[in-house]
Amino acid sequence: MGNRIIFLVCLILGMALSRQLVAQDSTAFKSRPNIFKINLSSRALYSDSYIFSYERVLKPHETLSVSAGYVTFPVFTALGTIKASSTSQSGFMAGADYRFYLKKENKYAAPHGVFIGPYASYYGFSNDRIITSDLTGVTTQGNLHSDISFTSVGFQIGYQFVLNNRWAFDFIFMGPSVTNYNLNLKLNGNFNLDEQSEIVQDIISKFPLLNQILDAKEVNINGRTNTWKAGYRYTIHVGYKFGRKK
Repeated sequence: MGNRIIFLVCLILGMALSRQLVAQDSTAFKSRPNIFKINLSSRALYSDSYIFSYERVLKPHETLSVSAGYVTFPVFTALGTIKASSTSQSGFMAGADYRFYLKKENKYAAPHGVFIGPYASYYGFSNDRIITSDLTGVTTQGNLHSDISFTSVGFQIGYQFVLNNRWAFDFIFMGPSVTNYNLNLKLNGNFNLDEQSEIVQDIISKFPLLNQILDAKEVNINGRTNTWKAGYRYTIHVGYKFGRKK
């Protein structure tokens, strides 16, 4: 986990130091350079989510944004005669993106208007659940421990508009990525293959993106599943601008 965070930090620093991808305007601009934001869309994907972002204007048409927060994997109660109750769960998100606000498309300087740019993000979840099954007519109980993480690197397109140089509404419309999906599951208990398959299917089905990418047959209930697949992101933020006008 630590290596992934170091990787994300190095990647974003490299983006900031790379050559400019968009022509810049050298004229002065008067805008508050900081925005504190709350991620609204994450609540639709996760059972418990509090993700915040900070965007800083670096140049008239460039900004750097970092995000972090607490997030937990969606709660599941399993299918049919299999039930699950959570005993502990935790998780966090960290990420960053470098934005180029398109000079030719926007009337205003950053952070107002159409933007493009690279991004990277990491989501990590850890859960312990008690699993109870009556599938065979005999009650079987055990513990399921799961460590699940998603690491993404991609490119996004979005639009942010600002009201009264204070309130920001940030929409990322499209953000294709290459994503590493890492699942580490350990099930203790005398469950048969049908019960194990049903448990895996429910874990996958509770996460909207995961069930479109992974098949239950690809996941090992007592082992690690690691795969790279195409992914995407879309987010909605509401923020407040602050700082002395420049």
